[in-house]
Amino acid sequence: MTIKFFGLIPRLAGMSAAEFHDHYRHPHGTLGLGLPTIKRYVQGHQIHTELLGESQSRFEAVAEDWFDTVEDAVGLSSDPHYLEHIQPDEPLFVDLDNLKWLNTREQFIADRDGDPAASEADRRWDVRTAPESIKLLQFLDAEGAASVDDDRDTERAFALGALRYVRCEPVEEIYQDQEPAYRAVRELWWPTLHDFHVGQQAASRTWEDIVALEGSAVTLLARAERFL
Repeated sequence: MTIKFFGLIPRLAGMSAAEFHDHYRHPHGTLGLGLPTIKRYVQGHQIHTELLGESQSRFEAVAEDWFDTVEDAVGLSSDPHYLEHIQPDEPLFVDLDNLKWLNTREQFIADRDGDPAASEADRRWDVRTAPESIKLLQFLDAEGAASVDDDRDTERAFALGALRYVRCEPVEEIYQDQEPAYRAVRELWWPTLHDFHVGQQAASRTWEDIVALEGSAVTLLARAERFL
């Protein structure tokens, strides 16, 4: 099963948000395309919103990379291209002391592409080909992960107008002898920021249910930009 890597990236102190996001896109994002084992690459750029608490600012961006094997995922840090080009660029925009990593597998996926109540556009929308999308990311600690109910969360996601719900969990083979940064990741997708706001306003109580884990999760809204 494919390995999905998350890199939770805090902004370097003294750097503006605009400078951070530009640097992350280029040159850093462009350099990432030189890694031969990456099969998909998405950058999630944090969008500040009054709908979320303080934890949304903990990370300015989230990198998502897909690998075919565990060996490819854990080998990222020793890849020659990474060591020569990407690693030296990281201190230029990243608060390295607070950087978090997590290798996961997608354990549950629900899409609305087969929902007869969905619009023609919604049925045709595919996160794997969309150049940009809006997503809510929740990185859950042990207490938060224990509260996850996929069926109920899928209902909540669709009530909010999201077109996709996914739960990811750490790869057991990688974390046998170490504690993962988080115990689970929840992801909800919307095609546009407008769609997100419409859904949230139409189901505000459902939204409160989704984000109720403030003390047990880091939650952020992001603009997902597909590089590969």
